[in-house]
Amino acid sequence: MGRMHFFLLTLLAAAVAVAGCSDGSPQGDLDGGTSDTDTDTDTDADTDADTDTDTDTDSDTDTDSDTDTDSDTDTDTDSDSDTDSDTDTDTDTDTESDTDTGTDTVMPCPYSCWDLTSCITVWNGLVHPEFSCSASFVCCEIGAGCPSGACCDTATGTYHPSTHPCDVTTAYGCTGTDCGADAQKQDTTQYCSGTSELCDGSLVVGGWTMMDDCGTSEICSFFASGAWCTDCPYGCTGGSCNVPECTSGDCCDTSTGTYRPDTYVCNTADQYLCDGSDCGSNVIRQDLSMHCSGTSEICDGITTTSGWMIDEDCGVDAICEHDSTNYVCTDCPLGCVSGACETFMICTSGGSSINTELWTDPITGYIWHTRGFTAPSGGHQYYGAEIICDDLDCGGFTDWELPTISALRSLIRGCPATETGGACGVTDICLDSSCQPGCQPGCVGIGPAQMTWPIEMQPTAVMYDTTYWSSSEYDWSGEPKSFTVDFDNGDVWPEPTTSSALDPTFNSVRCVRTSP
Repeated sequence: MGRMHFFLLTLLAAAVAVAGCSDGSPQGDLDGGTSDTDTDTDTDADTDADTDTDTDTDSDTDTDSDTDTDSDTDTDTDSDSDTDSDTDTDTDTDTESDTDTGTDTVMPCPYSCWDLTSCITVWNGLVHPEFSCSASFVCCEIGAGCPSGACCDTATGTYHPSTHPCDVTTAYGCTGTDCGADAQKQDTTQYCSGTSELCDGSLVVGGWTMMDDCGTSEICSFFASGAWCTDCPYGCTGGSCNVPECTSGDCCDTSTGTYRPDTYVCNTADQYLCDGSDCGSNVIRQDLSMHCSGTSEICDGITTTSGWMIDEDCGVDAICEHDSTNYVCTDCPLGCVSGACETFMICTSGGSSINTELWTDPITGYIWHTRGFTAPSGGHQYYGAEIICDDLDCGGFTDWELPTISALRSLIRGCPATETGGACGVTDICLDSSCQPGCQPGCVGIGPAQMTWPIEMQPTAVMYDTTYWSSSEYDWSGEPKSFTVDFDNGDVWPEPTTSSALDPTFNSVRCVRTSP
């Protein structure tokens, strides 16, 4: 049985070699075909051993046994070669009607040629009596064509030629290891062999080409996936990026990552002083320059000075003083005495005068003269007090006035009941008897003199010197009165504004400036 199978295969190959195969040509009918009508037009050229060439116009592949009137046997394919035993020339027109029991579908190969062995293998060695292949293939010469693969032209079923590249691999590298070495790549191309669908042809290694031109402050890096230039922000030495000494700070050069030298000035300041304590002293200044140490990013080097220089010339009638924040020139409005500003001044009003200072209350901003006006008899009557303040010329100011009771009470210190806002209800707008309870507490004052006024006020030894008039008047049962403050005990009390010659009322006078 094995020999018979081998014989059949050999016979099939021989038949194909003799008959040939072409794409889409009819190969006869498979068993189980449908009923079809064949119309054959045969043109026979006969000799004693004649060869008939038949041209068939049927649309399917039939395996027929035809009987001609000349008793010849024809074998028909897409292109028939017949051998007849007669010597005449016949023109036969045959109309054949064949009935098949199956479906006869002849399809072309998916490519121009196909392996005959594949045809046979598909059908497990079962061959049509006329050596036709299956309906899905057309037999072609053995060994030609391919179905797929990197080197298979699937449009034609043929192998790509050996000039066809089928794979490219890329290697990456650097031109060197020093700073400024460039990034490069090299392609290796695999070609087809021309005899296989596999990518198994020759290898061609290309030359190195530049990918990135690295600068002198860059280094080249590469991996399997690529090569590139990496910037060194602080410079490059020996193929490696420099490690910075510092990255921030007053004494760090961030462009190079190095410490600044000790000549670099990292901070400056100004220093002020007075060049003396007498009138005519000046405000002087020197510039300070702090340097870097050269070994640290912080400003911790030496400090150099420019030397003292006059920043403000105070003049002969001013003195250099230090206030809460600065050194300034302070004018001496009364001039200088023994190198110091004169603080006492002569203030006059009519025929009266006092030797006094001016003091500004830090609480209210009111300006007062520290010594009051008295008289040899112990003070002034009420209307005389108003005249004194109206005519007062003191410290270059003439806008003095007799204080109201609220203004006069703002000077009380150490007596809570009569201080501003205390239990005593007497104010500029509340003067009647209903406001007066709690206004005579009899306090003991503050300071060495135990007075209830600021220590800046200077008491005198004159009798009644501690009680002062206000301008706040009211009518007490038909008798006009004005409120006073006794700074000896903090009492607030009304005094008559008019009095008989036998019983005069005298009090002291202290004027105020309520506007700057």
